Amino acid sequence: METFFWSLLLAAISALSYVAYRHPVPFRSNIAYPLIWISIIGIVFIMASTFGSQHVLVENIVKESKNLNNNEYPMLLFSINSLAEKLRTLYLALGIGGGIVVYLLLLVNLPKILSIEETKVTSNTSLNRTRKKRRAV
Repeated sequence: METFFWSLLLAAISALSYVAYRHPVPFRSNIAYPLIWISIIGIVFIMASTFGSQHVLVENIVKESKNLNNNEYPMLLFSINSLAEKLRTLYLALGIGGGIVVYLLLLVNLPKILSIEETKVTSNTSLNRTRKKRRAV
């Protein structure tokens, strides 16, 4: 299942790169900005849920540390380990989300980076279609 997921992710990245290169104007106006906003909303949602769970864990740690006896160390250790796990999840999610946004912004600016004129790319595509129609006739 994991191999399928990574293969599907690689196919999606390749498809986005191809569309951004071949059709930069429609990609920018129809696909890129909605994907960027969806990514940003996903990052904010993950941050909010992680910060909420961290708040509960910190309150639990403070409460347990006030009544600290030798018998209550397992609960405190569990709370600290849970907090550390949530922080790792948050950092991973922020890194992945930030990478997605940076990649999409790179694709939006791909014609400028490669010094391709946008009108030239679209006119060549329509020129190739016209040539194919003439050959078919």
